[in-house]
Amino acid sequence: MNWLEGSALGHAMRESGVWTYAVVNLLHILGVATLFGSVLILDLRLMGVWRRASLSALRLPTVRLAGFGFTIASISGVCLLATKATEYVGNPFLYIKFAAIALGLVNVAALSRTRAWKEGSELP
Repeated sequence: MNWLEGSALGHAMRESGVWTYAVVNLLHILGVATLFGSVLILDLRLMGVWRRASLSALRLPTVRLAGFGFTIASISGVCLLATKATEYVGNPFLYIKFAAIALGLVNVAALSRTRAWKEGSELP
């Protein structure tokens, strides 16, 4: 965390003015909202909502949108973390967030390896 906070990114985030932090924070929120919104659409379909919409029709756009949201949230999150990385070390929510991200990535990896997902099988 010392390295990240002392990096060029950390200095840039702290010294670029209040608007830089605000814009990066906004991008982070939009990235997280995009990720969760697209996952929500796919999860609702998997639970039987919108039965007329085929899973294969929803799968590609929602997965791409989720990937885009995750990428934006990850990049902006690193930028935000670099601002005061050493202060966040004592915050237990940082570790909960990292664990949740890791669990989500494991879930994506496991789901993408299932035969039903690869074949685009129709679920309820």
